[in-house]
Amino acid sequence: MSKEQVVIVTGASGGFGSAIALKFAKHRAKLVLTGRNAEKLSSVADSCRSAGSSSVVIVQADLKQRDQLENVINECVKAFGCVDVLVNNAGVFIPQTFEKATDYEFDEMFAVNVKAPFFLMQHAMPYLLKTKGSVVNISSYLHPSPELLMVSRMSRGALDQLTINAASKYASEGVRVNSVRPATALTELTLAAPEDVLNYEKSKQPIGGFIAHENVANAVYFLASSEAAQTTGQFLNVDGGASVLST
Repeated sequence: MSKEQVVIVTGASGGFGSAIALKFAKHRAKLVLTGRNAEKLSSVADSCRSAGSSSVVIVQADLKQRDQLENVINECVKAFGCVDVLVNNAGVFIPQTFEKATDYEFDEMFAVNVKAPFFLMQHAMPYLLKTKGSVVNISSYLHPSPELLMVSRMSRGALDQLTINAASKYASEGVRVNSVRPATALTELTLAAPEDVLNYEKSKQPIGGFIAHENVANAVYFLASSEAAQTTGQFLNVDGGASVLST
């Protein structure tokens, strides 16, 4: 990237989010980090400053709250005057069977995994249009999965539809929208799943097993960079070969 990009990373307190933040920090991006845990965000922010970021802003937020979604964008513009990259990484995973799933599990996952990215993009779009910026959504490699993952994977499918439709709408105006689709990694989200489910998912990923957070961060950085300047509406699987085996 030729200049210090202004990058928003949601769910930045750990897992993929902290790795993504650190990747941009190493390229001297100015960062807005969001999450619910202020202490963890502060630790990630310190790491990003040490890695090379010239400025890091923390916005503690519950992305299920509409007013807080708009506030994330407002705080970024207040601090830096623009938005170059929005990384929708925050996610919720609550394992539950088809028969026992309730409104609670359904609404929690769709609120964070679908509704939050939609309205963050809506609020950020006027600024992304000015910078000819980009959005990278973190989805999930989609394939027939253990039943406990059903609602989660449904929400990721909806996010993929947001990616492709937003990419189509804004391509002519220079805003790119892409997605990184990791297979199973060890994060706070996936560790909520039973061990047998995790082992099943790992068995479907022959190259390296569980996905390394840094490999997801590398994919996100590439899609947000000038090296992908003519890439939009695309889904980059970081899946250890799972998509090859499933075809």
